Amino acid sequence: MTSLLTIRREDKNEPTSCEAVLALAKSSGSPFLVNTSSGRAALQLPASSLTHEDGSVEERVRLVRPLSRDAVAKTRLAASHWRIATEDEFTAHWLKELAEIPPLRSSEFHLVTGLLLPVWKHLPRAASKVYRLQTDRVCPGTGQGPVSGGERIVGRLIQSADVPDLRTAFNLDGAITLSPNDAMASLLGEGRAISLRGGLGLRVSTVMNAKRIELTGFSDTEVEQLKSFGFFSEIIAWRLRLFLPFEAHTGAEALSRLFLLYPPL
Repeated sequence: MTSLLTIRREDKNEPTSCEAVLALAKSSGSPFLVNTSSGRAALQLPASSLTHEDGSVEERVRLVRPLSRDAVAKTRLAASHWRIATEDEFTAHWLKELAEIPPLRSSEFHLVTGLLLPVWKHLPRAASKVYRLQTDRVCPGTGQGPVSGGERIVGRLIQSADVPDLRTAFNLDGAITLSPNDAMASLLGEGRAISLRGGLGLRVSTVMNAKRIELTGFSDTEVEQLKSFGFFSEIIAWRLRLFLPFEAHTGAEALSRLFLLYPPL
């Protein structure tokens, strides 16, 4: 079984304290800044220059904020709403922003879990990171925090931009237009082949003078999963071939599982 999971992650915010930033300002002799538009505070530190491909050099400074330390071009800073401030002004704005920062920050990421080899060709080729996670569970009725013993998950990271295409490949955004029973009737009654997503196909083949519904286009890595769906294999002329079970009910169940991952085109 292959699943596409969306996981919400919560991380603790650890902002720079007012005492720490004031100590940094004192040791570095750096100026205090306040943004007249947003009311935010920042400490201006030196930063390395950036050399562009055309050889031009961009001078930069680093703005220390409660949750970030970003390098900014001096020309961009000069054209912004940042201005020099006194220590008292800076401290008031810094403390005000600290009070507004929530204790936790939430983010989402996506994992493909379960049987990965059969669907590997559907996955994006870039950024193939594999994560190992363990979920938390809370004891019912206790109101206590999470304890160990949750579900273990191993999956490949999927970037948010790749999720829509992957949902289409897994047929998660729409219903299957051809039912398993209709597919069997079309194959056996009309002898018409059916193309499936992922390069697979269903066709009627004659084996030992008997008609069979054969699955084609699969790779070696997909065989075990396809057999778990209900297809059975035979070696014919030194080649492994997969067929749908003879029984109508069992065959329809196998097609139902197949169509979830490889829907008809």
